Amino acid sequence: MLYVQNHAWAVTYTARDSFRLDGWQENMPSGIFIGGSIAYFLTLGLWYVQRASRRRAVLVNLMISKTARDITDQVNDFFHESLLEQNKLVVRPQSFDLTGWLRDIEHVFSDIVQAKQATFRVALGKTVPSEITLDKNILQLLVHNLLSNAFKYSPNHATIVLSVEKATKQVIKERGLSVSKGRALLIRVSDTGYGISAAQQKYIFSKSFRASSGLSAQEEGTGLGLYLVKELSARMHGAAWFTSEEGSGSTFYLIVPYE
Repeated sequence: MLYVQNHAWAVTYTARDSFRLDGWQENMPSGIFIGGSIAYFLTLGLWYVQRASRRRAVLVNLMISKTARDITDQVNDFFHESLLEQNKLVVRPQSFDLTGWLRDIEHVFSDIVQAKQATFRVALGKTVPSEITLDKNILQLLVHNLLSNAFKYSPNHATIVLSVEKATKQVIKERGLSVSKGRALLIRVSDTGYGISAAQQKYIFSKSFRASSGLSAQEEGTGLGLYLVKELSARMHGAAWFTSEEGSGSTFYLIVPYE
């Protein structure tokens, strides 16, 4: 008896039942009637092969993306650390679309969001102009390092939030900054990860220091990420700081002036 043909498998079935395969929740065909049980098991075999192949392809793509991103991060960190050491870092402001830039950030981290089954939210305050002028490359490195750390020091299913808003005069004053016309971005990167122990918090912005919270020892890194965040934000006449509680996650803050 012939029912509706499925375009993906070129088989026929009447309904779908929920089925778990190696920890993945999938939908499998049921009620197949093409010549009896032989056709059923043949169809089931084809379905399994296709699903398994898709899963392997996804995993391989995620591993390739992570490896490429890790290598890029390390090269960028060493490069900027070298510029700082040689006092050759030059801040080059440029105008760019902040909304589009944030959209690119979401895309860059989409693979790790998928791999860790995380929730990643990006928020832009209403008072922030759509186009700003500052060193886009340095801002990219700062935010990228903070987000990389947030994902690295968080378990699967964590929530990571990147928010960008206009810094208030009070916050600018509290950080002891002098900002032309009071124009500065306040950037927050928060996570529901492992947090940082009180004993380690004073070393977080030190060169080559890596926190030992959670499963972070399994992750590779240069230990330069947060050191660069602190130093580069200062070079842009801004500031970086954080709040954290072990077992409850962390929030890192950046103030970056713009024109």
